[in-house]
Amino acid sequence: ASTRVPWMVIACLCLCVQGAGGERKRAYVFGPAVPDSLPEPVPIELSIEQAVLLALDVNYDISIQRLSTRISRADLLRERAAFEPALSASAGRGSTSDTNFNEFTTDTYNAGLRTRWITGTELSFSAEYSETNDATIGNAEAVAELRQPLLKDGGLAVNRAGIVIARRNRDISIQDLKRQMIDTASSVQDQYWGLVAARERATVQEDSLKFARDLANLTMQRADAGIMGESDTVEAQAAVYAREADVARAAESARALEDTLKEALVLLEELR
Repeated sequence: ASTRVPWMVIACLCLCVQGAGGERKRAYVFGPAVPDSLPEPVPIELSIEQAVLLALDVNYDISIQRLSTRISRADLLRERAAFEPALSASAGRGSTSDTNFNEFTTDTYNAGLRTRWITGTELSFSAEYSETNDATIGNAEAVAELRQPLLKDGGLAVNRAGIVIARRNRDISIQDLKRQMIDTASSVQDQYWGLVAARERATVQEDSLKFARDLANLTMQRADAGIMGESDTVEAQAAVYAREADVARAAESARALEDTLKEALVLLEELR
């Protein structure tokens, strides 16, 4: 059974992955800000397998294709049902009266069987029995009929055409569903690992920024001590600004990948 994750707990999505050397790494997907009156959203962790399964469960294209597959299977069953035997039965009661106002009741019973073969041959059998309440009049009748079309609707190819077409449509629908699921799973995996890589790049850029700031502070201290010149200080500060720009770009790239992954998991709609 599939489970839709409530939107309140998806405002902050935490993707949990396995890093090199067995180290577990997490890439957090932060949702949009919520009003202060709402409770604090609880982050959840999704492995790559859970993310793929969630995407397969909530993807609209896959849901539509699943319905299309069910319809094609129902069409095949309907075509096959045309060659299944059909049994019918009925019962009735009627009344008549003569000139002396004597009332007579007649009970009638009917039963029939009808079937059709793939060659177009039709076989029908019917039986009827009726009797009056005074048991003076009774009637029974049985009829069997065999019909074989010679021109129109005759032969295997014509009668099997509906089944063959319905079966091929079913197979095509199943293949389309498999292809859609494979494409969705592949896309989610790419987006998942892309987000992990973006988070790693952002972490590296932040470490580089910290190193640049430390180097800039050391350069300023040496410049104050007269060991280094003013140009060295300017160059170190420029390096800090460059690293800050790199951090901003990395963060923006990670946010874009977060939105793309949440859209694939139908989380953006849940958060709106």
